[in-house]
Amino acid sequence: MKIVSIIALLLISMLVISCTQGNKQIADFKKEGIGEVDVSRQESYFPRTAHQGDTFDMGLALINNAAYDAKDVRVVVAGFDNAFVDLIHEKEEKALIAGRSLFDQDGEEAQFQFQGVVNDLLGAEFKNQNYFIYLTYNSKMEFTPKPCIGLRQIYKNIQDQGCSIPEGATRYNGQGAPLTVESMEILPPSASGGEIKFILTLRNRGKGNINTVQLDKAMIANKELHCQFRGEPEMTKTVIFPEMKTLEVVCTALLETENRYTTTLFISFLYDYERVIQQSLELKR
Repeated sequence: MKIVSIIALLLISMLVISCTQGNKQIADFKKEGIGEVDVSRQESYFPRTAHQGDTFDMGLALINNAAYDAKDVRVVVAGFDNAFVDLIHEKEEKALIAGRSLFDQDGEEAQFQFQGVVNDLLGAEFKNQNYFIYLTYNSKMEFTPKPCIGLRQIYKNIQDQGCSIPEGATRYNGQGAPLTVESMEILPPSASGGEIKFILTLRNRGKGNINTVQLDKAMIANKELHCQFRGEPEMTKTVIFPEMKTLEVVCTALLETENRYTTTLFISFLYDYERVIQQSLELKR
């Protein structure tokens, strides 16, 4: 009987340890850093050479390293000289490639297959072909800091929960997407209270290009936060992302108290992304 009890105790201990480790991994997951739909080099296949009259295959393996799903994923192969190469299958689409999450911290992998035929080289011994793979998709990014708000200085009879409003901008290391909030500056109201401002600087830190960015949702605690792109009309929710530059978003809220305290912001953006991958193929007789 004692042996059975000891075995049962050991099994329960192992189960508890396993669950604890699993919960720790889930708790450790955060939407931070830089992540995007990237090429899995080991799983992709692009031939270096193909001979006249051959049918050749190309395989592109993608893995979503972002902390968000990629939607409307489209891959197109283009750039071959049609006189020498006919593409039988040149485009493939997938509705969704899941991103990293609490339950899958590696992200989903997806395979794309393409095929072509080498035509008559018209007497040439070889022909070099440079071609391109165009990857496009839509995704999102969420910014969820916990800033200190209120008045910057401590005035008499104003409660302070131990937080402080930093001078200048606070920098961030990314939110798990190529589109990032690089920094945020807080402009508190005067001593009489009033409007507080949050100035966000957006930057593309991915390998591809962001074409457009859309303001999706903005909340401070459980209330709506008013945000707009700097320099754009108030009702403009979608703008073209400037190549190799940054965007500024200004958010404002009315403070109900002059006391300083920590709160939560939730600001999400939608964007469409494009990446071009160059490859080469030598055609031989």
